[in-house]
Amino acid sequence: MAYLLDTHAAIWVVTDDHRLGDSARQLLVHASPDKLVISDCTLTEFARLQTSGKLRFNGDPLDIIEMFTQRFEVQPVTPWIALRSASYDWTHRDPMDRNILATAEFRQIPLVTIDREITPFAATIGVKTIW
Repeated sequence: MAYLLDTHAAIWVVTDDHRLGDSARQLLVHASPDKLVISDCTLTEFARLQTSGKLRFNGDPLDIIEMFTQRFEVQPVTPWIALRSASYDWTHRDPMDRNILATAEFRQIPLVTIDREITPFAATIGVKTIW
């Protein structure tokens, strides 16, 4: 089974961060690399965190982003994902979170996230979350 990783989950997988939930860690450690998916907007979120100084990685930021594209399958936005993310009846307005959730719905795969804004709404549209 494939899994879509929210931005923080992807970063924590790459950095082997202890904040990655136990259930998520067990699944992701045993998943084959071709089953780990990120939304293309995760690359943008990572770049924003890196350039703003909120996240620090050693090395060239472009090389780090390139490493994400090699470590995970990157799901590009599709017309369906774009329309679906914009049309959710959801008070949470963050376009990145909406895009990530629509990507999980489009792919029909679980979303690995700890985000308390996403988890309750995901259940209403049939997207399973794991942490």
